Amino acid sequence: MAYVARDTGYGALALADLARQSRDLERPQDALELARLAQYGSRNSGATKLHAFLLTREAWAFAHLNWTREFRRAVGQAADLFAENDDASCPAWLENFDEAELLGVIGARYRDLAATDPRHNEAYSAILIDD
Repeated sequence: MAYVARDTGYGALALADLARQSRDLERPQDALELARLAQYGSRNSGATKLHAFLLTREAWAFAHLNWTREFRRAVGQAADLFAENDDASCPAWLENFDEAELLGVIGARYRDLAATDPRHNEAYSAILIDD
């Protein structure tokens, strides 16, 4: 329906939600594919906040796959894009994706990584006490 309505951003949101469900069902590879499909489908959208949001979904899958290097790349890109955010191009349904949500997602994924590799505890702690 999003395709017919020519609303690629909303279509990307639907795919991102499916990615989260896949992750919750312990299918991180499916989650990664859905997150990347969402990114591809919205590649022409100018909403940097949307792209940052989608990168956090990709990072979520990387964390559950224990792909640390890819995770760090994705969260770094998400943070950079979020900093460039132009709220004028942000869809209304993405207004709740604020800095607290961004840092919360990143921190929680570092927590997930630290459960299997304690070396990530330092990064997780830095997120918690950064401000």
